[in-house]
Amino acid sequence: MELDSKVARTVPDAFTDIRAERTRQDAQWGGPAHDDTHIEWDWFEYIGSQIQKANRDRWAIGESSPRERLVKIAALAVAGIESIDRIAAVNAAEDAR
Repeated sequence: MELDSKVARTVPDAFTDIRAERTRQDAQWGGPAHDDTHIEWDWFEYIGSQIQKANRDRWAIGESSPRERLVKIAALAVAGIESIDRIAAVNAAEDAR
């Protein structure tokens, strides 16, 4: 399926929405200072929780749309990747001393 240019302009940009969700999550939870207190495997738990909520929401009227839930999941995955990368960089710098 190919979108014509007029329709394509009305399609939301997923990456913009994920970035906005990351900003919202950082404001809610404290950003990297909070994120980096978690171990790598915590992120899978958080994502799993969002997947469980998505499965529950599919039967509830007025809950998050599948797209909204996927944006939250993607933003959590990005947060986890960024945290893992920051922690690895700090550890590498400490090992280099």
